[in-house]
Amino acid sequence: REEQTPMVVVPYAKWQEMGHFPRSSDGVTRPAIKSNTRHQGADDDWVVFVSHRWWQPSEGLPDDEEDSKYKIVCRALQALIPFYELDPDRVVIWCDYACIDQDDCDLQRQGIASLISYAARSDLVLTPVQSEPEAMAAYSTANHPADLVNYGERAWCRLETYMFMCVGEILMKPPLFFGFGQVPIRHCFGLGCGVTYRWQLRKLTSGDTLLDA
Repeated sequence: REEQTPMVVVPYAKWQEMGHFPRSSDGVTRPAIKSNTRHQGADDDWVVFVSHRWWQPSEGLPDDEEDSKYKIVCRALQALIPFYELDPDRVVIWCDYACIDQDDCDLQRQGIASLISYAARSDLVLTPVQSEPEAMAAYSTANHPADLVNYGERAWCRLETYMFMCVGEILMKPPLFFGFGQVPIRHCFGLGCGVTYRWQLRKLTSGDTLLDA
């Protein structure tokens, strides 16, 4: 499906500078550079699509007051870039709050209607996981994005997952769908046991742990 409004993205350097989830009105986006949806061009962006559930929807905000989700995404990007041996200058982020207009209703509708086109231009889908006990426990055993707490139960998030699966089949390019968050690690020494937490990048379409960060 043709996009109704051009795809814009946040360059990695701009994302780092913000210190919080950027908003469309912050003016930090630029047009995405993608020459082909099937094969990566030499000058193409490497697009990380952040698929998430807003953590303060009643306030119209995607993150909490401590910018916890923004920090999780930053940490994930710091792990992904060396893992895939990426040039940081080519890494860009797409997230709804920054890349779909939050003030103009017509432009917002056009952006939402263009999501399939944006998905086809994305290289990796990233879902940040809340550092809450139930969310971390579910993430540690998740084999599918729908298994995530405060994400998988929301219809819109399930629709995004389905959209990426369909795009992957059409383009014959399996989607790279990752979660990033903390997982509980149980330790027992002598008569006592305890739990510590470790940051992990996990492939949500298989449950494989790719990286302890």
